Amino acid sequence: MKLHTPRIDPILRRFFDRELRGKDAPARVRIEAMESRLRQYLESSADRILTDGELMLVQAEREFDPVGAFARCLDEEVLLFSLPGFVEGDRLADDMRERITQLEVTAHLLQFLLARPFAQEADYSCIAHSIRHVLELARDAMRASVQG
Repeated sequence: MKLHTPRIDPILRRFFDRELRGKDAPARVRIEAMESRLRQYLESSADRILTDGELMLVQAEREFDPVGAFARCLDEEVLLFSLPGFVEGDRLADDMRERITQLEVTAHLLQFLLARPFAQEADYSCIAHSIRHVLELARDAMRASVQG
């Protein structure tokens, strides 16, 4: 984790503000639900996706305020590496429209993160490829369930 990179919370606020701009009411509701779902995923999955040092930091932050500790104290690089799990298996929304929104929002968030300054400092092509692959697998599974 680099100390000079912004924390996840303001990054997500900026991203979702942009994502909501110009959307109709039903789309806004789905996008806002995805923001909540993503934040819940990050908080609940910390012990599975973080290094020991990052987890200790989140646990210490939770002593002050348990709500949103992950997003308050970790940076955008951690967010990037956390994305694959958000669109796999039981993390996918049950409702088809919500699932489509989840996949679209995740793809947009990946593009948003890769355009940020931190992404220019290192090669994130492997994780980007991994996220795109997981997104494609989820889309394929969704198409198969509609056709079958």
